[in-house]
Amino acid sequence: VDFVSQVNGSTLYLTGVQLEVGSKASAFERRPYSEELARCQRYYYRLDSAEANGTFLRFATGSIRTSTLGEVLVNLPQKMRGVPAFESSAVSNLAIYSANTSTVCTSIVLGADGTSPICLVLAVSVASGLTAGYAFMLIANNNKNAWIAAAAEL
Repeated sequence: VDFVSQVNGSTLYLTGVQLEVGSKASAFERRPYSEELARCQRYYYRLDSAEANGTFLRFATGSIRTSTLGEVLVNLPQKMRGVPAFESSAVSNLAIYSANTSTVCTSIVLGADGTSPICLVLAVSVASGLTAGYAFMLIANNNKNAWIAAAAEL
């Protein structure tokens, strides 16, 4: 703290630091990136069109229930620490693509049943124009601002 306060406007970067409880240090733990990523994904997982550089990124597939409602299943890469909450960008950044037609979403919420620590079940609504029984893809609506996420934070 004294170093930082004495060097005004500077930034101190620390890496490879391991904090320990108690007065005796243990050996430094080095985990592979894939293991560390999996540990993080137990708490938060986000699919992002900007990260994938895709203006029509496909997030998941589902089935159309009515002319205004579809249901989609998003499998999560890791079992989360609990049943996750759903988060997303503005719904107008997302669309349903079915039968060669893209329809802008009006709402996306967790479905009534099925969401668990391993998957999200989402109810995706549009104003009109869907055909019950058809398959669809939840996609980015021609932009790089679309994202969906599962959050099981502490």
